[in-house]
Amino acid sequence: MSSERFGPAAIFTRVLFSLFIVFATYNPSGRSYVHWAVAEGALLPRLIVGLILLAVYTSLLFATWEVIGFTGMFLVSAISASLALWFGAIGLIDLSDSGTFGVTVCIVVSMVIAWGMSFAFLFGRLTGIIHTRGSIH
Repeated sequence: MSSERFGPAAIFTRVLFSLFIVFATYNPSGRSYVHWAVAEGALLPRLIVGLILLAVYTSLLFATWEVIGFTGMFLVSAISASLALWFGAIGLIDLSDSGTFGVTVCIVVSMVIAWGMSFAFLFGRLTGIIHTRGSIH
C-alpha cells in the first residue's frame, strides 16, 4: 500500500486489528486464548492456535521494533498509560477495579502495536521519506 492511500481508515483498521489480537489473546472477561489454553480439553487445537498467535505477535512486534524502536514503544506506552491515569483521576474509569485495569493494559499494548504498524506510513505521508529495509536478518 502506498502512502498516498494511507489515511484515517487505514489507521482505524490497524487499531481494530491490534485490539482484536490483544483481546483475543487475553482479556479479563474470561473468554480469551489464555483462559482456553489452561482449561481442560484437547491439547492439539490449543497448541496450533497458540503457535499462530505467537507468529502474529512475532511479526507485529518485530515490525514495531524496526519502525519505532524501544524509545518509540516506551513513549507510546507512557502516553497511553498517562491518558489512562488522567481518565482515572477525572473519574472516567476506575483503575482500582482489576477488570478495568486489565482492559486498560490490553488497550495500552494494542496502541503500541497499532502505532508501530502505522508510523512508517504516517511518517512517509508527512515528510515524503519512505522507510525501506534491504534485508531482514
